[in-house]
Amino acid sequence: MAFDAQTTRDAPLSDAALAQLFTDARTRNGWTDRPVPEALLRKLYD
Repeated sequence: MAFDAQTTRDAPLSDAALAQLFTDARTRNGWTDRPVPEALLRKLYD
């Protein structure tokens, strides 16, 4: 089965996807005192 970007882009989002984006999603509101490995920072940056 081939990926069809046009069809995928035009397809409406499901109710579950809309809820996750606009009502159910939560953001992080705190920090931890844990170091971030340099390798992870490089991976995120690249």
